[in-house]
Amino acid sequence: MRSHDETKISREIFLRSFFAVRPPQRVAQALVALMNDHDFEPGEVIFEIGDMPTDVYFVVDGEIHLDQGEDTAPWVFNEQSVIGISDATLDRPRARRAIARAPSHLLSIRYEDYLELFEDNFDFAKSAMEMANHNIHQQSRSLAPDGVFKPPGTTPVVSPDVVRQRPLNLVERLLVLFNAPFLTDAPVQPLVTLAAQAEEERWSPGQILFEVGEPCTALRFVAVGRIRADLEEPRIYGWFGPGDLVGAHAAMMSSTTMYRMTSEQETVVLKVQKEDLFDLMEDHVRLVRVAFAFVARENIRAREALGARHPSLTDLEPTDEVTGMRDAS
Repeated sequence: MRSHDETKISREIFLRSFFAVRPPQRVAQALVALMNDHDFEPGEVIFEIGDMPTDVYFVVDGEIHLDQGEDTAPWVFNEQSVIGISDATLDRPRARRAIARAPSHLLSIRYEDYLELFEDNFDFAKSAMEMANHNIHQQSRSLAPDGVFKPPGTTPVVSPDVVRQRPLNLVERLLVLFNAPFLTDAPVQPLVTLAAQAEEERWSPGQILFEVGEPCTALRFVAVGRIRADLEEPRIYGWFGPGDLVGAHAAMMSSTTMYRMTSEQETVVLKVQKEDLFDLMEDHVRLVRVAFAFVARENIRAREALGARHPSLTDLEPTDEVTGMRDAS
């Protein structure tokens, strides 16, 4: 049996190799102190469908399958993976059962403790958020050319006729942000601040918003209209409609634009500076959870779409919606 010090050192080494964004010493030490070790034999169940997700699990070694029944292919996770985090992030019962298929060693931590560490260390949370969006974007590119981004929103929350006649007022700006999928469940107070800070932009059909490689220091939310994304190599295209964050995960991951964006209709967007959003996240921790939940939903969307396109594939590589780790669910 390992001594307490050996266990602590082993966990810290694992965590430092696990995170795509290296955690500060204080974060790594806190994680080590909060974790528990588990050993599972083949056939043992880690959690069942319908269980409430109180914990997340890091796979140190072994093989874990997440399945929904005999008629669906399992999602397969090996060492350097984390399981159970999507359901916890979305605050929903477990959607899949986790079962060991080989002798497996896991580390667990309570999800609330886990997330509080990120909320208390915002610089690390910000880096992890960018890495998580990068990873989910890379995974989604497997759905090229037209599946990288979800289908566009189609229902404006403000009347296009009204928008053509005058600028959006504060209430209308707030409605656009409140109904944006990226900001689902965000508190109203920081949304009011964002609505007041946002800059309104108007684009005519055929106008290019920006080209590949231009600085990406702001986020744009569509109020009315439609914007097309294009990339020549590899060939990728998609659209963003009312409520959508233009560029989705690609906009959150990088300081430069990855796609040419062109207005296909008379389009009005709200432009929010990234630093303004990050400042609000630091003051309103609920916004951090909202941002991670967006990536969790995109993670699930991409994984299910990949499974539908390639039913024989079971070992996909999604992203961890909280830490940017390479393999998670």
